[in-house]
Amino acid sequence: MGCEAHGTRFDVQRFGALHKLTSSGLTALYTAEDQRLGRAMSFKLLDDDRGKDPKALARLEHEARLLARIDHPEVVPLLDIGEVGDEPCLLMGAVGRRSLRAWLEFGPEDAQRLDVLLQVGRGLAAAHRAGVAHCNLGPERVRVDDRGQARLIDFEFGRLLDAEPGAWERDQPNYAGDPRYMAPEARKAGRRDAAADQYSFCVLAWEALTGRRPPHDPLAAARSSGPRRRAVLTALARGLAIDPSARWPDVDALVSALERANSAPRDHLRGPWLTALTIVVVAVMASGLALAFG
Repeated sequence: MGCEAHGTRFDVQRFGALHKLTSSGLTALYTAEDQRLGRAMSFKLLDDDRGKDPKALARLEHEARLLARIDHPEVVPLLDIGEVGDEPCLLMGAVGRRSLRAWLEFGPEDAQRLDVLLQVGRGLAAAHRAGVAHCNLGPERVRVDDRGQARLIDFEFGRLLDAEPGAWERDQPNYAGDPRYMAPEARKAGRRDAAADQYSFCVLAWEALTGRRPPHDPLAAARSSGPRRRAVLTALARGLAIDPSARWPDVDALVSALERANSAPRDHLRGPWLTALTIVVVAVMASGLALAFG
């Protein structure tokens, strides 16, 4: 068994055993160790007998073309496309063994959760800058390793953002995203773009931080939350607006807002301490002056 790419045949013995991480029904993701170079790799293969399905093969090649456009540490890198035995495959960089959902079950602190979410946001923003929409974002599409490094995966339902007119409606019948994370315009009209990705990210992030689905009025919920989460949830609430034009201009703007919000609680907590310290210093100085001139 080997992986053929650009005429080069890689013996699977070099990678040792392939360990299955996840399966979408269309493709399956595996991790392996490159024993020659001493680095982790990942493979994506078509599930079951789909390697003989021309539509499934076209979907795999479509994902490869999208990934080839993106170069960012928070998006799984495509290294090559070829075959494992008679099965088509994508050869990619390392990904974490846990999905975001599984990682959250270990109960990470809020700071760790937000750090991972910011990584996801930066990866998504990089994809958009490369002209690619993910179109199927959810916690199973994010892998997290033992160091807390997150990477976006599964662009098989992705699309180019500069698609020709009419592509939204034409592509809708073939789209099978998770409705729990889809933007309203994606569910109702098949519109899948950067604004819809932003909505999906905000649903994912709200769940990761609170353990609950976003409420009907996320802004009111954000304003009534505790001081440590209020600014972050308020930023996410804007991205959850029903009207796409009311969301952040892009995911870069959303990530910047989350970064500012993340620093706000610490500034808030420092304020009383600085005020108290200032009062003490002034009092000491006043006492010293009184003694000196008394």
